[in-house]
Formats: sequence, C-alpha cells, structure tokens
Amino acid sequence: MKKLSSFLIMNVRKRPKLVIALTICLLPVALNYILFSWKMPGLVGDLNSWMGFISNYSGGIIGGIVAFIITKSQIQAQKEENKINRMIDQLPYVTKLRFEINKLKENLNSIKRISEGSKGIQDLSTPSELAKGLSGTLFLQGILSERRYTPLFLDKLDKQIWNEVHFINDIQLQTKVIETFNTFDNIFNTLQYDLPRKWIRLDEVDKLIERLKSKDDKSITEIEQLRKYHNEYSNLLLQNNIYSNKKHQVWDGLFQNNFYFETIEEVSSVIDEKINEINILLKTK
Repeated sequence: MKKLSSFLIMNVRKRPKLVIALTICLLPVALNYILFSWKMPGLVGDLNSWMGFISNYSGGIIGGIVAFIITKSQIQAQKEENKINRMIDQLPYVTKLRFEINKLKENLNSIKRISEGSKGIQDLSTPSELAKGLSGTLFLQGILSERRYTPLFLDKLDKQIWNEVHFINDIQLQTKVIETFNTFDNIFNTLQYDLPRKWIRLDEVDKLIERLKSKDDKSITEIEQLRKYHNEYSNLLLQNNIYSNKKHQVWDGLFQNNFYFETIEEVSSVIDEKINEINILLKTK
C-alpha cells in the first residue's frame, strides 16, 4: 500500500497537468457509477439535479482553467516584452562604451608607436642601463635619461561611462568591462604621471629645506614653511618611488602582452555582438 501511495504521489508531482486532465474527465464517470449505478445509500436528489450540478461544476473548472491559461500566457508575454525592453535599453550605454573601447585602442597604438620610435634613443622594452648606473648628484640626470619615466599624453577614459556598467544585464560582460577599466585606467594613469617633473620638484624642495635649516634664527613663518616642505618632500618621495616601480611594471606588462591588443579585441567583439543582438531585436519589434 505504501509503495502504491508513493508511486501515485511521485506521478502527481511529475505530471500534474495530466493528473488534473484525467480527474476532470473521469470525475463525471465516477460520480455516475458511485451515485446512480450503485445507488449509493443516503443519496439526495434525482438524476437531473445531479447532472445540473455536474454541468455547473465541470463548467466552473473548465472556465477557471481557461482563465488560468490565458492569464499565464499574458504574464509570460509580458515577461518576454520586459526582457526585450531591458535588452534594448542597453543600446545607448553599449554604444558609448564602444567609443571608449576605440579610445583604448588608439591609446595603445600611440604607446606602441612611441615605443617603436624610441629605439634609436632607448629601447623601452628594457630599463635604461645609464639611468640604473647613476646615483648621488647624478641621480636626477639618471631620472631624466630614463625614457620609461617620460609622461605620455593620452586620451583619458570617461569614468562616468565605465561606472554605468549596471545598465548591462549580462553579468559576464559586466565583469569584462570592470576588469578592462581597472587594468587600463591604471596603465594610462601610470604612463601619464610626470615623474621627471616630480623628481625636479623634489630636488627643489630638498634645497629649500637645506636653506631654511641653515638659518639660525627662524621666524614662525619660516618654521611653518619648513614643516610644509618636509611634508611635501615625504609625500613626493613616496609617490615618486611608487610610480618609478609602477612605470617599469606597466612597460614590462605592455611588452610581455603585446600591448594587450588581444584583450581589447576580445572585449570589443563581445560589445559588437551585443549591439548587433539589440539591433536585431529592434527590427523584429
């Protein structure tokens, strides 16, 4: 008995629509046999009254099922319409994003041209041996001779556009966009940092500090200036050391990864596919 009940429950769960259809079809037959053929004791009412009840009962069930099917189809159609609208709503953003990707490509092409044009002066694929050998009073000359430290003038990425990634309803594309921005924003900011100018300023501040320290009687204003110069010197020194290392890391990464052209092409192709998909939806809508 337990096996039979478990079998019936399992089939009801697997095929609920079939069970409902069979129940509706077989219920009048079952009522006919139970109530009238076997003359069930305690039966109230004649055949006509019961047939009227069964007609109303079955009509109500069928009407409810039809209403359910229509409502369900309407809800499904509305969901599909909302899905299409959400897809189309992405078009302005992904179009702007494609322009940003083109800007990335132009920046990388500029960097590559600069690296190729500098081979007669210094091959940017490796740090300057001259700069590495200089120290002490010649340190600043070494900084100026290191071509990797020269700031590059590149088109800035529009952070507002990249920060609107939530308009994309494709999680994988969202992830690619965020990773792309983080990578290249760091690269471009590092390459644009004017390290030679910062080292020159550091040298100037160092001389100002030495000049103020050499005075025996310092005014309150001079003491305040000395404190500010010390803070500026510490901050500049920290930033310059950080960016000195970052510039080498960025240039090494550019040469090792063929200037990331494959990465950009991959992201660009995904965005183009998304735009084509949306345009197809617009034509069929």
